[in-house]
Amino acid sequence: MNFDIEEIEELSGDAASIYSVTVEGEGKTLLEQFFEENAEYDEELTEILNKLYVMGKETGCRWDNFKLLQNALTKQLRRKILR
Repeated sequence: MNFDIEEIEELSGDAASIYSVTVEGEGKTLLEQFFEENAEYDEELTEILNKLYVMGKETGCRWDNFKLLQNALTKQLRRKILR
């Protein structure tokens, strides 16, 4: 499977760059497809979009923006990434 990683310029900013994936042969990013497939959840999608916007423009991608499994493997991975 081939794919492209594309920056979403409307959400990216000085604090972080926000990306999505486009699978070869697809005309839309996975983020766009997710929003279309879940259009009936307007409030939740607005919240997701707002969080992505704030990450890109203001806060950056901090660990507390993401739900992580609180197990030993996740803690080891986090320590490795933060080195």
